[in-house]
Amino acid sequence: YINTTSRFLHRYEEFDLNFGWAFITSFWVLVPRIYFPEKPFEYGASLIHELLYPGVAESGHTSGYLIWSEYYLDFGISGVILYGLILGILKRYIFHKFLLNKNNFLLFCLCLHFCFNETWVFLPTSIVFIFLYICYKLSKVKFI
Repeated sequence: YINTTSRFLHRYEEFDLNFGWAFITSFWVLVPRIYFPEKPFEYGASLIHELLYPGVAESGHTSGYLIWSEYYLDFGISGVILYGLILGILKRYIFHKFLLNKNNFLLFCLCLHFCFNETWVFLPTSIVFIFLYICYKLSKVKFI
């Protein structure tokens, strides 16, 4: 992670600011390649690999990078600071809501995933949303 990120920072003048392009393209993760075979191999933060390691993403193996790299790619140091502030506010909000409603399983899952550890980080995002939706629906069912 550190090696790739340090290479990225060292060669940053070759990247320029993306002004949100890495963030926007990160939504490609929601589209399964089986339904859209033309899906690009480099999107989101892996745009870094496009320049540092050309063609590696197509092989299915990419090196890791630090989480804030995507935001640095988009907006430089101000993007990293803004990301940290927004993420901190979101985590605090979710945790506070959970503390007010400790019996809500959906809030428990959200708090567990976002506030402490991204529990489902390796699952496709759509699966996480489906699971949370099912939990939400089940929490509304009244059992006898």
